[in-house]
Amino acid sequence: MDTKNKKEEKTDQQKTDELIAQLEQEKNIVQSYDPRITLKYPKINLQPNSDTTNLLNKRVELNEKTATIKYVGPLKHKKDAKETEIWLGLEWDDKARGKHNGTVEGYEYFKTSNNENSGSLIKMTKVNIGQTFKGALGYKYNFYEEEGNDYHKDVDKALEKDNFIVTDKKIINIELVGKEKAAKKFSEFAYMPCIDLSNSYINKLGNDLGDILPKLRELSLTRTLLTKWSEMLSLLIQFKNLNLLNFSENILVFDDLFEEQIQKFISGEYKQHLNTLVLNKCNLDLYHLIKLSPLMTQLDYLYLKDNKINPETYEKSENKKYIDDNISILEKNTPNLKYLSLEQNKIDIFFFGYKIFKSPKLKYINLNQNLISEIFSKKNEEEEKKLLELFKKSMEHILLDYNMFKKEDYTQIMVDLETLELKDIDILNNGFIDKIGVEKVKIEMIGRNPQMTILNNTTITKIMRKDAEKQYLIDCVKEYINNLGNNNFDKFVFEKYMEKTHKQYFKLRKKFFDPLDDYENLVKKNNTNTMKSNMAEIVLQFGDKTINRKFPKTTVFTNLKNLSVRLFKIDGDALLSFYLKNGDKEELVEDETVTLQSLNLPQKQVILIKKK
Repeated sequence: MDTKNKKEEKTDQQKTDELIAQLEQEKNIVQSYDPRITLKYPKINLQPNSDTTNLLNKRVELNEKTATIKYVGPLKHKKDAKETEIWLGLEWDDKARGKHNGTVEGYEYFKTSNNENSGSLIKMTKVNIGQTFKGALGYKYNFYEEEGNDYHKDVDKALEKDNFIVTDKKIINIELVGKEKAAKKFSEFAYMPCIDLSNSYINKLGNDLGDILPKLRELSLTRTLLTKWSEMLSLLIQFKNLNLLNFSENILVFDDLFEEQIQKFISGEYKQHLNTLVLNKCNLDLYHLIKLSPLMTQLDYLYLKDNKINPETYEKSENKKYIDDNISILEKNTPNLKYLSLEQNKIDIFFFGYKIFKSPKLKYINLNQNLISEIFSKKNEEEEKKLLELFKKSMEHILLDYNMFKKEDYTQIMVDLETLELKDIDILNNGFIDKIGVEKVKIEMIGRNPQMTILNNTTITKIMRKDAEKQYLIDCVKEYINNLGNNNFDKFVFEKYMEKTHKQYFKLRKKFFDPLDDYENLVKKNNTNTMKSNMAEIVLQFGDKTINRKFPKTTVFTNLKNLSVRLFKIDGDALLSFYLKNGDKEELVEDETVTLQSLNLPQKQVILIKKK
């Protein structure tokens, strides 16, 4: 390979690597909550003499699980229960945590949603009722000492005590750094751009947060004990520079204040400034999305993992008429959306997510861990055709890991995926992968999709593409011959089949060779089930030494490397590369996970082994 081609190949590789880096950044803008690395905040428990007047429908936490209070009072199903001992009837967000549906031993304390066994009775003093935003902020950053203190008074108090508390939780004496430097550090706190109070179980926000954190751009408030969507709106109103909000794992309700405030967003009185909104695991359905959509007009990234956004909940929704009348608002209110995550929503229709948003800029959808088993349902072909044309104008990247695609539908799945004309796709961990084989799926996906640059998070290099396309070309003919059985070969019928099932066959035949020229050998090979037909004769060459060996065609180059170390007695720590020698040309094997068979090597192929 000449220097010029190497340079061009390196440039293409760099471009692809840059694209992958960009996609990875988009995929991982917001990491899921991880209790192992989250700061443990102090618990604020109810006391025996606490006022219980307004506890109903409040949110509480116990053992890292959140719940809503549905009952407050004594136990009545036990004869020996104390009348003065207050218990709470809880409906858990995690339904597996519950023990009953609100009725115990025939006595109904409350009713759980959908009569599910998500309820428990807990002593009042065991639950954590949470803390204020200022309290959580002060605990994490060692700033506030008492709940309700004014920001400036806290600064003065800290300075008067001759100590300065910095944001990395270290206490530095003022005598060491100087009073002026300490005051400067406190003023810098007002310019903090990012705050993460995840898992702090905040139950109250306050109205002066914008004064405390006027420059805040990114905020993570996962797992609060807030109860109303109007409280989330309060954050957007107070933090006027907020660019990213992670508000995952919050179960909230709409109230009158929300309706009043959202109208101000719609009218433009409150400006929409969010670029990224994360609402993972918030029990959302289409009704919630429509109500919240006026907040999405500037969004590039929307994360909706593990919610209830799927056709089944839509059909069963008590708000179905409202959804039908207003569903078009979602498309209207998301004109800038580029990335959409609908992971773990139990979606069974491929176009469902795209159908409800249809943003002209949408290019990336995460549909991992859903229930999708086919690309085109054929139930509404006209609608799907229209959606496909819109889809192809912007869509480039789809994640379909852990869905329900089956082996028996393999050919149709491959044909349909080809129709989407994607640049990047993830489709591992589906039913047909293990049965068909990762290598065969990779070859066919690359062969069918000339525009594709990334497959299953792997860059498709020029050499990988060339090898895969050649093998796919041969496999197309082998597949047809194997399906012929005792029928005679008819070239006209064959080409009609290829036009319908393997559209790239004719382009690849023109690009490389015609597999039918070797038709008799192909038939012979396909009808021969001997060890010889499954072996490849290879000439390994390292320096001046050469060794002839026969290897199973399923041998991958990684295993060949280990064998070469032993055969040529090469230092085990040496880094080796393989080159296919064809006359004077040497072609680097870049992907060492490929098999000898996938490269379609001739008999007695010379493979050069070189140290890197």
